[in-house]
Amino acid sequence: MTARVDTAGVTRRARREGRRAGRADGLGYPLAERLELLPGRRWIKERYDEFIGEAERQLVATRRALSEELEVQRERQRELDEELARETALIAELEPLRAEDGTRPRYQQNLSLEYKLASARERLNATTRLRRELAQRLRRLAEQLAEVDHEFTAWPARLHEGRDCAEHEHDIAYRRAQHRWWLAIVRRMFGLLGVRAATGRAGV
Repeated sequence: MTARVDTAGVTRRARREGRRAGRADGLGYPLAERLELLPGRRWIKERYDEFIGEAERQLVATRRALSEELEVQRERQRELDEELARETALIAELEPLRAEDGTRPRYQQNLSLEYKLASARERLNATTRLRRELAQRLRRLAEQLAEVDHEFTAWPARLHEGRDCAEHEHDIAYRRAQHRWWLAIVRRMFGLLGVRAATGRAGV
């Protein structure tokens, strides 16, 4: 009942985007004025907005299908209840007649009456089994609907947590790359200054 979401793939891409942005910033060419405006951050938000939208669409479709099936089964339940009522009433009508008829000698008994009563009892038993099975299906449908209703809150919440995690991984990669490239530049600068100083001393 939930959308397939490649959160691991988004997190890997988020780290790559973070490293790319951190490298650019460390080299003195920032990709955005603020962390939240970095391309990687915007990409993460867009992907998770898509995930949340798709999850909601799937949940709505699932709930609609379950609700329609539930209504169909409830209509069938009403039909079975009517059948049970008819057969019960028929049996109640036939039983006294059959009991009275049974006091007569067998050759004088109304076999048609006996057959009708037996058939009504068989139909009642069969309908009772169907009604019991239908009640179980209705309970399962109600449970599935309750799960879908829960997912309307739980699934988007999990996706929001996934988005926060991806953003965190992006920002960590960004800071590390930014620091690494900034440090590399500083070291290179100090290395050049050291070479020039040594060259100057040699010239003296």
